[in-house]
Amino acid sequence: MMLTQEASKPLFDLTTPTGRDGWVGAHDVAALSSSPEGLVIAATGDDPYVHSPLAKAPAGKPLWLRVRLKATQSGMAQVFFFSPPAYATEESSVRFPVKAARWEDVRIAIPALTGEQVHFRFDPPGTKGAVTTLASLTLEPRTPLTEPTWREPVAPPALTAFEVVSGRLKVRHALGIGSFEVLWDGTGLALGYSQLLLGYQTAPDKPLQWVSWSEKATPTVIGSAIRAAAADPDGGVWTLEQRFQAEKGDRIQVVTTLLCDQPRYLAHVPALLLLVGERRQALLSGVEYLDEHDTSSSEADLRGPQALRHVPDSHLLTLPLMAMQQKSGTWLALAWEKSPHCAPVFDSPNRRMGTQGGHVMGLLFPGSPRPNGSVLPHAGVLLKPGQPLVIKASLYGGVGGSVLPAVEAWLRDNPLPPVPKPKWDALTGGGWLDSGCGARGEFRHALPGTFPPQPAADAAMLLEALGLRRREPRLRAAAAEAAARVGKGETGGVGHVQTLGPALARGGGQELIAKARAQAEQALARFAPDGTVSYVPGKVDYGATHFEKSATGLVAPILASALEQAMLSGDKALLRAALERTKQAHERWRNTVPRGAQTWEVPLHTPDILASAYLVKAGTLAFELSGEPYFLEMANHWAWTGVPFTYLVHPNPGEEVGLYATTPVLGATGWVAPNWIGLPVQWCGLVYADALLDLARHLPSSAPWKTLAEGIVASGAQQSYPPGSDKERQGLLPDSFNVVAQLRNDPAINPATVQIPLLRVSGTPLYSRELLAPGLLVHAPGRVTKTGPRKARLEGWPEGAYSILVTGLSEEPEEIRGKAKKVGYNNGVLVLEATATVVLEI
Repeated sequence: MMLTQEASKPLFDLTTPTGRDGWVGAHDVAALSSSPEGLVIAATGDDPYVHSPLAKAPAGKPLWLRVRLKATQSGMAQVFFFSPPAYATEESSVRFPVKAARWEDVRIAIPALTGEQVHFRFDPPGTKGAVTTLASLTLEPRTPLTEPTWREPVAPPALTAFEVVSGRLKVRHALGIGSFEVLWDGTGLALGYSQLLLGYQTAPDKPLQWVSWSEKATPTVIGSAIRAAAADPDGGVWTLEQRFQAEKGDRIQVVTTLLCDQPRYLAHVPALLLLVGERRQALLSGVEYLDEHDTSSSEADLRGPQALRHVPDSHLLTLPLMAMQQKSGTWLALAWEKSPHCAPVFDSPNRRMGTQGGHVMGLLFPGSPRPNGSVLPHAGVLLKPGQPLVIKASLYGGVGGSVLPAVEAWLRDNPLPPVPKPKWDALTGGGWLDSGCGARGEFRHALPGTFPPQPAADAAMLLEALGLRRREPRLRAAAAEAAARVGKGETGGVGHVQTLGPALARGGGQELIAKARAQAEQALARFAPDGTVSYVPGKVDYGATHFEKSATGLVAPILASALEQAMLSGDKALLRAALERTKQAHERWRNTVPRGAQTWEVPLHTPDILASAYLVKAGTLAFELSGEPYFLEMANHWAWTGVPFTYLVHPNPGEEVGLYATTPVLGATGWVAPNWIGLPVQWCGLVYADALLDLARHLPSSAPWKTLAEGIVASGAQQSYPPGSDKERQGLLPDSFNVVAQLRNDPAINPATVQIPLLRVSGTPLYSRELLAPGLLVHAPGRVTKTGPRKARLEGWPEGAYSILVTGLSEEPEEIRGKAKKVGYNNGVLVLEATATVVLEI
């Protein structure tokens, strides 16, 4: 039987036997059952879905899809729609978040169907054990809103109505809505867009009408505000006011207020539009990070409709901040009070507001959802008579080498949010022993997938540390079993955050330094004379869309390795070469976008927080080894480049996880999927956080890095699977986290990446290095505290003998005070052995 939808009735009313007839469980679901509330779908695996029978639906017309459902697990639902002989594809589907334990009535825009006969595939939220009741699917006609012909921008008249000045930033306003210019030290930065059009409907099914403020409005000046009234074609009277107010620190607040005396459905309200003249670098936090060669909404990092990021969904934005920097170094930023009802518009270069070029930054009402790249939403939002619409924003100005001073200015006025408090203790052994991660002393990097069990030095050390911390014999026994499979000088394992701790805790100092020279030489051999490392394509050429064959993210991890291994080798020539390569990299890429650190799947061109992380690590270590402030400045600079990847405003207020989650890259795997914008991958952020903790030790407490790192680590603990939540995944870190649906995504990664920095911020690190004098470092498993010139207290590994390394010595010490025994000395590297806590003076 083929169902046909009657007007205003569901296509499938699954509360009735007729509506349920023909539905089948296709994958990972138990036998379908029914109730008076609808079709009952019980998931038996991780990928449940059901199929509908064939139905007759209108073809060739855009539609609304309405879904009524209730689920026992929160998550993302997905509906596919396809006509024979086609099958389900991502392109012909929509996703939407579902909250658990309540009825949801969802309306989503879908494109025109290709045929009159259509199948639906429904993927319910949740995984094994979830039960979803699907009550109905309904199709309704949808009339897409159509953009008008945008008018050419006009410079404001020379006659000034008022001026607002904050420091060196000025707004000069003429008589007219949007008729202003923004100046820095008297030089123009941007123009307001005075050809403003307001789009509205009198009802959702009525035609879209437009009001031109430049033609219909009568403006007046009230202090530092411009106010205008205009009548629409349907008899409504509108009042628009824009008030400018000077604030501290080269900042001017702009408050836009809109009223109408009749009910109207708002489809397009340009609250503030700026046309910037020229730019070198640009930023839309969490979505776009552009160098001079780049254009916004390009296909260098994303392909297809998803590349169109002119007006992105609000949950994708890590900070409510966008900025553009001119070639002169002067920059202009626009910040606002983040809201799902307010959307940024960002177009560089300008491809919409006339043909005169420039670059667009601005704010629109309403917010999402909307078609990719459109300045119009799927539907208008009701504004009741006399109900004011108020949108608050701020203009910032300054001078700098990049857009990063704009981020600093925003953070100055918007302090870091409180560090989240996870609901469970992530410092347990459950992720190692009670999940599918480990077996018989070996551990998988992640699951599911082809990651095999392997010996893991980090897992062995963590199990011992957790066993001592929690006084659990089973953890100590598992640690011994794991350690038996690891070589004495091994430092690696299955986690993303690597330290020297595992080798030092087992007394492997001599073994560690024995292989350092070869590893340093190997790393340095990868550099070309100009300090770059060239990308070598594999089966897929991920360098195809980049404007050069190298990138910071390609070079930075090799720099960090070269510096560390040169330090351990004690070879002064290798150390000088590593420092020179580090300086070359900073000089070449300073004030550019961090990019290209994950070329196993992501384009070389793509902005990447891992590039920030490794450059911070390299800069900090170079400072410690050389004593040159230059390298500390380098590390601090690259630390700021990672901030726009970090959610400092909650993407989904009211939910647990969001703050301090980290967007990994501003692009997609293979340019297509997954699209990582707005999909945090916390292991990337945790590598960044670990580098920030190194840097924070050398800067004043007013620097944000320690708190930022603690927040990222806490978010990693929040995102991990709680005990008992999933037998195979409990205690593991999801590869990614959907902040809208609050859903963890596979593969699930072993606990080391969370636990190593978590132990560090809790004051019980697995490894520490302390700078006793320029170039002179002491390394130990545990906590090291400098207590005076060339003196330190080492709260070392509590079980058995452990190694201490002292690197950067100019000659072999004549005397070593403290309960540490000398094991060896070579090339300025001293190896000591100690037990428990010792005080060391060299």
